[in-house]
Amino acid sequence: MANWVSAGCGVIANELAQAMEKRGQKLYGVVNRTQERAVAFAEKYGVQNVFTSFEEVCADPAVDIIYISTPHNTHIQFLRKALAAGKHVLCEKSITLNSEELEEAVQLAKEHHVVLAEAMTIYHMPIYKELKKRVDAGNLGELRVIQMNFGSYKDYDMKNRFFNRNLAGGALSSIGMMPLAIIVLTTGMCRRSASSVTAAAAWPRTAPAPARMTGFFASLMIFPAAAMWVGSA
Repeated sequence: MANWVSAGCGVIANELAQAMEKRGQKLYGVVNRTQERAVAFAEKYGVQNVFTSFEEVCADPAVDIIYISTPHNTHIQFLRKALAAGKHVLCEKSITLNSEELEEAVQLAKEHHVVLAEAMTIYHMPIYKELKKRVDAGNLGELRVIQMNFGSYKDYDMKNRFFNRNLAGGALSSIGMMPLAIIVLTTGMCRRSASSVTAAAAWPRTAPAPARMTGFFASLMIFPAAAMWVGSA
């Protein structure tokens, strides 16, 4: 059984620990910027090891896989260290801040013969698997336009990583990648070229309480074909 270490102990890291418990497994270790939180996380889920630094995690030969759920702006620095140490990595979305960082990480994974994966849940949801199947079967015809909209609700707080630009916050990196992922999954955008691409993302400062729309992302892609597809993630 592979030994997993969680780098970060926020909401999604808690969900990972809970999911592993349902499978009768436990995390091998945890590391976090705040040691007290890491200790509390370990006590809550019966995690065997609390590491004091990411370097310590990478140096442990018993560690097989590192799960990274830290703020977006820290991903590449952790990816470099983990991949160079020969560790498999599952990194939260958005995996990097730009394509240059991603290309660097992918190259490191190839050089050290390890798996690098982005934790994009959409790829594994039944509804989007079915959508891909129908697109591949040609049930929707040849696509000409794809429009995807996605909204998220949270209280406005500049200290929160979703808003804080110093933590690479923003609608595009926090929620915008999900409708784009649906497009990539269902149409193979990595292998096709759109004749036109338009995207918009915003974090409104105010909205009616109690549900504040903290982010909205919309994308429009035009293909040289003959059908239109409008979706909402």
